[in-house]
Amino acid sequence: MENKYYTPSIKEFHVGFEFEFSDYVSSPKEPSEWHKGNFGSNTAHIFDQESWEYHLEDQINKGHIRVKYLDKEDVESLGFKYEKHYTFKKYIDNKYNKTKTLIRIEYDWNNHSNVLIEFYNQNNFTNGMSFIIKNKSELRILLKQLGIDE
Repeated sequence: MENKYYTPSIKEFHVGFEFEFSDYVSSPKEPSEWHKGNFGSNTAHIFDQESWEYHLEDQINKGHIRVKYLDKEDVESLGFKYEKHYTFKKYIDNKYNKTKTLIRIEYDWNNHSNVLIEFYNQNNFTNGMSFIIKNKSELRILLKQLGIDE
């Protein structure tokens, strides 16, 4: 993987969005240190409350904010077990028929975005969907929307 990070658009930001910000103390061009942020919880000290959108956009444009592309550790942190060939598995309780459902995630590391999610009941394929997911925050939201809680 060439680059682990990308510059987000302001449209990606929502409460709980994970990102990194730099302090640029030593030079306006090179960050002296990157810090983890979670939008909505620890951003008040970075951005003025009344004009946070203006300041956020300014910080993005200056390269002071970055987001880590989804990686193996991110998927595992959401309760999935790595299998092989970029494939992760997780079993969840099916609330409707009292069985276990296997959730299989396949991620395309080269494109930093293509996620295939498949569902299996009693080892039979039932449904599959493909999504464009760039980061852990987006995957977390999608899993909640699909009823796959962490």
